[in-house]
Amino acid sequence: PPKGLEGMENIGVGHCVEASSITPGFSLGSVADGDVAWGTGWSSAGVPPGQTTDEQWLLFDFGRQSTLSAIQYFIENDPVGAKGKRYCRDYVVEVSDDEQSWHTMATGVFPPGATSPRQSLPLVKIDPAVRAQYLKFRMLNSYAGNIICVGELKIWGH
Repeated sequence: PPKGLEGMENIGVGHCVEASSITPGFSLGSVADGDVAWGTGWSSAGVPPGQTTDEQWLLFDFGRQSTLSAIQYFIENDPVGAKGKRYCRDYVVEVSDDEQSWHTMATGVFPPGATSPRQSLPLVKIDPAVRAQYLKFRMLNSYAGNIICVGELKIWGH
């Protein structure tokens, strides 16, 4: 685990159950498979004509209440030519116990300039840690427009 999260584990592996959209050829399970090797990530399908936002989201169901402490976002290599800019810029982290009532635990902006495949962006800490069954990672936009890619999303907790 990253520094400051000793004793935590990546509880997101195998628990990403739904996404706002997905590009054909990508697997939803690849976004949280524990593998940060190139080519095992997720990509949104982009913004349909007439839609005014490029917001995308990933939903995790841990099967029971779990303690959630941090999120680690690894960017995906961008073979299409956007030079690594198809990663999330503004984000919101929400949690729920029933998928009906959502509570915001973190908001922020990832810094521009990440270009390395599988580069880890700054850790998103949930402080204090919270217990919840569901986590929704909302990506409000990207640095490259209408597509957002995630190489791996690690959810640190227990």
